[in-house]
Amino acid sequence: MTYTFIDDILVDYTIDLEILQPNTTPYRTSLLQHKGVFHFSEAFFGNQNDVTEKFISFFHSVKENNSNLAITPEYSCPWNAIIHLLNNLDSAPARGNLWVLGCESVSVQRIQDIQEQYSGNNIEIIFNDNIAQGNAGVLLDPCCYIFKADNLDGEEKLIVLVQFKTQHMGVWESDLEQQKLISGENIYILRNNADSINLLTIICSDALAFNGDEITNQHPGRWENLPYIILSLQMNPKPTHQGFRNFRDGILKLNKKDVISLNWSSNSQASFSDTFFNKFSKSNLLIRTEHIKNEAQDEQNLIKSNHSKGLYYTLLKPNRHTFYLSPEIEFAVLRLRKPYAGPVNPALDRRRGPTMDLIFEYDNEHNNFVVLENVDDGLQSFLQSIGIASESLVDDALDILDKERLINLSVGEIEVKNGNTQWQIINKLTSFLMEDSEIIRRYTVTFDEDGNEFRTTRLIKFEELNLNILNQPELFPDIIANFRNNCGEVMFLNDNGYNYQYNLVSDDNQLATVAHIGNSSKGNAKNLLNKLSELFPKEYRRNNRIVVWYKPNVNDYKSVATPVPKISNTEPNNFTSITKTDDQR
Repeated sequence: MTYTFIDDILVDYTIDLEILQPNTTPYRTSLLQHKGVFHFSEAFFGNQNDVTEKFISFFHSVKENNSNLAITPEYSCPWNAIIHLLNNLDSAPARGNLWVLGCESVSVQRIQDIQEQYSGNNIEIIFNDNIAQGNAGVLLDPCCYIFKADNLDGEEKLIVLVQFKTQHMGVWESDLEQQKLISGENIYILRNNADSINLLTIICSDALAFNGDEITNQHPGRWENLPYIILSLQMNPKPTHQGFRNFRDGILKLNKKDVISLNWSSNSQASFSDTFFNKFSKSNLLIRTEHIKNEAQDEQNLIKSNHSKGLYYTLLKPNRHTFYLSPEIEFAVLRLRKPYAGPVNPALDRRRGPTMDLIFEYDNEHNNFVVLENVDDGLQSFLQSIGIASESLVDDALDILDKERLINLSVGEIEVKNGNTQWQIINKLTSFLMEDSEIIRRYTVTFDEDGNEFRTTRLIKFEELNLNILNQPELFPDIIANFRNNCGEVMFLNDNGYNYQYNLVSDDNQLATVAHIGNSSKGNAKNLLNKLSELFPKEYRRNNRIVVWYKPNVNDYKSVATPVPKISNTEPNNFTSITKTDDQR
């Protein structure tokens, strides 16, 4: 694997791509999470059906949206769509924009024929690999960088730089790619100049052999501390295989590095297997920044807005943020800040997460992409599948962030340290946090089946609390005796904004904090009771009503609770429940 900088190839050209300019201006990117029928044979890897018109429509939409970067996944773009572009240069990317197209496989003869036919005049088709001296394989796995550059005479040329995959896939059940692939050698690194952002593309299983230290070995000083955007183009049924996780982890350990992973949609099919694609293909954007706190209301509103359009947030502490695309989305247009803004005032260089601007689905009948307002996150179908009927979850009155909070508090999944009561901040919620396994445990994002056990066990506890425990007054300890036959399901208070310390309101507006931890011990219940006490200032703790239920046996509910105070607090409270209507208050 040889890392080749673009200026060592296009020696006599001037490149000025917007995405590589270090500044604080967000760039716009178009991602095609292709839905298709993947097919392979002795001499072809790509779409079973002709999808040329679909990709031509994608090109038109990218031009219309003036995206600075457009990406398609591995083995997706037909060569006939590329040829259409070469024959109709008005459809090529605008000056300063870059298209990175993962293409269907191609034979040596065909790529040489395309190069011979179209190179010259206003087009340069370039690849450095000596593909004629390849191994016993018969196909190449290419991606095309397509952009405009000026030659020494100031003439604008359309550049088509073709990169070939260097490493066959090893996690497929079939070894056909291993047998048929002609391995490339060069990984190209694009840059405008020595001070610009760098960009490179890793084609699927090349990630298993990628090592940034090799860039340093070949080009000292050009990896560790320089800004990079790394594109990972995939047709990958196992996107969270250990090798791919190691690839992403190794990059995100370094500063000023972003990774965009784009896979075929998991709503795709394979001609040879009904189970080839996973439930969730995990196309995502990964960025490292300490600036995304998700404390301000604007940040939370962005999470909710993105969620409605199928972009889902998770955090790997301390500062690695991942934004996953819904499998329901085929084409998305996003805005994202660059990994490096140049030598600007640090106050101006505050990175934020991406903003989902537009989402599309493809209309097969009319051969065009149609704008969608929002997409289904799958929550209601998942709740129905496991028998969850709690009103707060099946009703849309509570937004997705507060649903996550309510579940976390009600099953005791909270972190409160050193008296810091702001447990409800998104970046502290257990369900938003990821581990190195990259399993998504969000309650309101259910596509990742690897997270089903986590969310199901906790949702069942939540359901038991609402439908079993709170419907049995005899299970209420003395501290909440006044709540017997006097309350409904758990719900946050509304006091001109939610009060996240309490999740149980009696019909006459008394307040309590309750949780159910399911099959567990009294010791664990006491530990949680102590943790929940930290939600309140010390001077008020003796008057708070906190209860933790647990099940020492399968059908036996027990509880630990704060003691009944000797001197009751007679001050009235004015909190009202979100579940009450105006005329009930």
